[in-house]
Formats: sequence, C-alpha cells, structure tokens
Amino acid sequence: MSATVHNLAERRLARQPNLEPWLTTQQLADHLGFSTKWVQRKVKDGMPSERFGSRLRFKATVVEAWLIDQ
Repeated sequence: MSATVHNLAERRLARQPNLEPWLTTQQLADHLGFSTKWVQRKVKDGMPSERFGSRLRFKATVVEAWLIDQ
C-alpha cells in the first residue's frame, strides 16, 4: 500500500515540481544516509539551501543534482 502512495507522490511531483517539500537538515541527512554534520559541511562547500529565518531548508532533487555534479 505505501508503495502505491509513494508512486502517486512521485507522479504528482513530476507534474508539479514546486510541490516538492522543503526538508530540514535532519530530514536531508536521513534521506541521503549521512550525518547532520556532513550536511552542514556540504552547505559550507556551497550545497544549495535556503534560509527561512535562521533555519536551513533543502529540496532533495536540487541537492542530489548538486552532489552528482561535484
């Protein structure tokens, strides 16, 4: 059942990429399989992120593309 829900979410994002959620540092670290300290080091190296107040947020697809290009 969850695979079906996941596939629906992927198709919705493909049609409307702006619906991709902003991830926290912890969520991005979990998604990529690294620590939050690793994410923070990569931000200092230029990894794409946005600040909302004092909080960093990330789009997984943008970060993944940046990592591939590195």
